[in-house]
Amino acid sequence: MLKEYFQLFLLYLTDILYWFKSLYKGLKNLIYYFKVIYKDRHSDFLYIYKLELYKIQGMLKYYKNLNKNPNLKYSNESIIRDLLLAEYLLKMLTGDPSNNVDYYVMQGYKFIKFNKYVNFRNASRFISKRAHQYYMKTKNDALLHEANKMYLYKTKCLYLYNKLKSYKSYTWDV
Repeated sequence: MLKEYFQLFLLYLTDILYWFKSLYKGLKNLIYYFKVIYKDRHSDFLYIYKLELYKIQGMLKYYKNLNKNPNLKYSNESIIRDLLLAEYLLKMLTGDPSNNVDYYVMQGYKFIKFNKYVNFRNASRFISKRAHQYYMKTKNDALLHEANKMYLYKTKCLYLYNKLKSYKSYTWDV
């Protein structure tokens, strides 16, 4: 009889702990989303990307913790890999571009050099032909070429993120 009472107590204890954990998560979400709603301006794409980044980081944390379960019959490695890629792409879209830029000074002027490789040969898939021709003409102008590289890199990141999201979103449902 004592054993049955103890099992019943453990059952209620897990329910109470689950309720407190749920209350904590709910309050945490309320605090976070109050700031989100306050900053909403209905026209800022960067704002939407930052919100998506926050949600993807939460999903990534969930799947990484789920993967630690020894009783799991399947692996979430492919989902985690895709979420890590999406997180990287969103950080590139929302982050400060100065992280990818080297500054140097020549004859008193400050110049930039974008330190990521960008393939210009397939640029016509991401931008119009006219803009692609303009980019090819600016190869000799170092300052314009570096600015064009940054723009094309962000455009490619956005394209890849949208393609990844459209193909993989059904497996990311939590």
